[in-house]
Amino acid sequence: MFFDDGRTICKGIAAVIIIGIVLRLVVGYFLTYNYDVYHWALTISNFEAGNGLYDVAGYYYSPVWGYILAVFAQFSELFGVGLLGERFPELLFTEDIDVMFRNSAFVTAPALNIAVTVMMTVFDLINMYIVFGIVRDVFGDIRKAKICASIWFLCPFVIAVGAAGGMFDTISVTLTLLSVYLLIKDHELLAGMLFTSAVLLKFFPVFLIFLLIAYIIVKHRDEWRPRLAKAVIGAAAMAVIILIPQMMQGHLMDCFAFLLSRATTGGDSIIDILVRYEGIIIFSIITVIQIYLSIRFVKKDRKEVDRDFMTYMFLGALAIFVNPASPQYVLLLTPFLIIAMINRDRRLIIPFAVLCIGTTIFELTPLAMDLTSIAFYTDFLPIGSWLSFFDMFSGELAGMSPIDLWAIVGGAIQYSAVVIAIALVMKQLLSKSPSQGTEQVS
Repeated sequence: MFFDDGRTICKGIAAVIIIGIVLRLVVGYFLTYNYDVYHWALTISNFEAGNGLYDVAGYYYSPVWGYILAVFAQFSELFGVGLLGERFPELLFTEDIDVMFRNSAFVTAPALNIAVTVMMTVFDLINMYIVFGIVRDVFGDIRKAKICASIWFLCPFVIAVGAAGGMFDTISVTLTLLSVYLLIKDHELLAGMLFTSAVLLKFFPVFLIFLLIAYIIVKHRDEWRPRLAKAVIGAAAMAVIILIPQMMQGHLMDCFAFLLSRATTGGDSIIDILVRYEGIIIFSIITVIQIYLSIRFVKKDRKEVDRDFMTYMFLGALAIFVNPASPQYVLLLTPFLIIAMINRDRRLIIPFAVLCIGTTIFELTPLAMDLTSIAFYTDFLPIGSWLSFFDMFSGELAGMSPIDLWAIVGGAIQYSAVVIAIALVMKQLLSKSPSQGTEQVS
């Protein structure tokens, strides 16, 4: 059988890796969303000019991604990535078009796009191996471990987010998965350090903290306090390591500017107040769900702690996305969904398939702008043909731009996958006999 070889890297896995890498390189070369990658290029340019992360405008995330970009810049220079991109006057009109996804007249060079794709591919490969390791060690099935790892690496929207979107959510997934794996291996100090890194890179993993604490308590009933203390010390130490350079330069608040900027301002009507505090309300609901899952996990005697933990991590990740999210954020749910789908409940194949369709469509919404690099730097796509293609996407259809309509359709399909998964879980919970032992999704 294709995945039955006992070796970690068998012919089947080697084929998956080759196919996955080739797909990413092709997508990264031909389709890159310049708006985000432009900001990575701008940050690198600021480094080269001797500026810090927050000394000039252009970088809005926490320091973790900036530190990674600093290392990336050194490797890019080493491998001869010179021109990062340039601003084309012919594209200035695109910045005035009001669509859901932002446009930029700055077009990143194909060499930079490929370099970013290679970096994201490396982390996708790391995630592939971590998924393999978790399934192998927790469920004791090498064949299923290889299947889960392969599904991750060939998942179309995982490829699209890293290669076309150039977004770094896959790195946050790496840090989160490593935190989980290290806890399973009883390395609480390192797990805490990496979890802090994951949260400061992307905020969403923070909601899983309750389940991580619950796991330590359940697995180590008689010695959970010192083990939890080690995790807390690791988390705090990493926070200091990450933030203290910016604190010394007076940029502490800048580290959280992107998160704080999501707070909405408005009037004093009931609707305005609800809109203004929408994020706080939704985050509070998600937190309550996470606490409920954690209490439920702690209260039961568990014969298969690690297996149940992975099930609850899936439920916890799923709960985060009761709030509709941008396509790149859903990467956090993906490995846990894949593991649950293969090892717990095969019916989850349905929401996973829907998620693959919807999230890939959603991620490729700015398709015309994704093509600007090959249109303006290569001969693959004449600029005149690109302009016609862009005009088709930026026109009006059913009272709105086709780009916005595309995003709405993709987003609706993506969210329907979350709803289907929640419905399957709720059906299972409602039909479960109280006398049953080990909890499963199925």
